[in-house]
Order: sequence, then structure tokens, then C-alpha cells
Amino acid sequence: MDFCTSPLWDVNLTWYNENPDFTPCFHDTVLVYVPAAFLWLMAPVQIAENRRSRNRNIPWSALTAARLVLIAVLASLAIIDLVLELTYGLKTEEASIAAILAPIVSALTFGFRFSILLVAYYGQFIFGQTFPSSYYAASTSAGKL
Repeated sequence: MDFCTSPLWDVNLTWYNENPDFTPCFHDTVLVYVPAAFLWLMAPVQIAENRRSRNRNIPWSALTAARLVLIAVLASLAIIDLVLELTYGLKTEEASIAAILAPIVSALTFGFRFSILLVAYYGQFIFGQTFPSSYYAASTSAGKL
């Protein structure tokens, strides 16, 4: 099984064509890995910025719910794409490693973004403080803890 079944870049397909498009290998590698790498590399910066911020928690709104729903739908579509690639691509022997890895990377990236949004909403940080210290102060003074 090859990494890509087509070349990464084809000038005739991209520039000298009535309907220009990128190659399938370009779709499965560059257009997936570059945005995913940007998110994964910038996530520590975003998490550190959230930790330093006074207003850590994102208010629950229709926009926040819509973001979570959209990310969940996109992750589901990436998983469906993976299943289809594994079932039909392997039967026809047109599957490549890049075509199988692209939905996996997409699904993991969408899941990571989903968790970052939930962490920002609830004020929880991965392997860190569960609730902001103001929660503990308010709950202990009220006798709830």
C-alpha cells in the first residue's frame, strides 16, 4: 500500500485545466495536516491564555452550543469518512495510507477542539484544577463542601 495513489502536485490538474483542482494526495495530506498541526501547536498557547485570564469561563450561550454541535458533527463525518474509506477503499484497492490517516487526524483534531471548548466552558484544565478557586471559596463559606 502506497502513501499516496496520486502525485502530491500536478501542474496540469491545478493550473492548465477548465476545472482546476488539487490532487487527491494534496487533499488528504496538506489540506488536512496543516490546519490540524496549527491547532495542535497553538493549543498550549490557548490553554495558557485561558489559565491566566480573569474570566476563564466561557458563558453558556447559543453560540457555544452551536460550536459544540458543529464540532461533534464534523468529528462524526470524519469517522464516517474513515469507515467508508476502510470498507470501500480496501475492497477496490484504491486506498492509500494518506486517505486512511486523513479522517483519523481530522477526527482526533475535532475531538481535541471539542475538549478544549468544554475545558474553557467548565473552567477545568487537563490534569489541573477542577474548578476555579472562587468556587471553593463560595462553597466552603456557604457550608456546602
